[in-house]
Amino acid sequence: MHITNEELAGEWQRLTAAYAPAAADALRQLAEQESAELARYFYAQMLADPQSAMFLSHDQVKTRLSARCSAGSATCSARRTSPASSK
Repeated sequence: MHITNEELAGEWQRLTAAYAPAAADALRQLAEQESAELARYFYAQMLADPQSAMFLSHDQVKTRLSARCSAGSATCSARRTSPASSK
């Protein structure tokens, strides 16, 4: 079954409309604060999936995450200097 981008966007809008604006704001703030970690997790999952990994290489991930951190993400800076970042 193929789902169009428009259908996905419509479903996302219906789902998010069910929550209070304050909840959406809190999640938005959290996502912004943890954007680097969310990106790392996203790419790890993509690379672990055989079907999606066909479209993405480790070098592409490294380049994209490095560019994101170079763009001045405070989260990336904190992660690079934090002892916890060496997990």
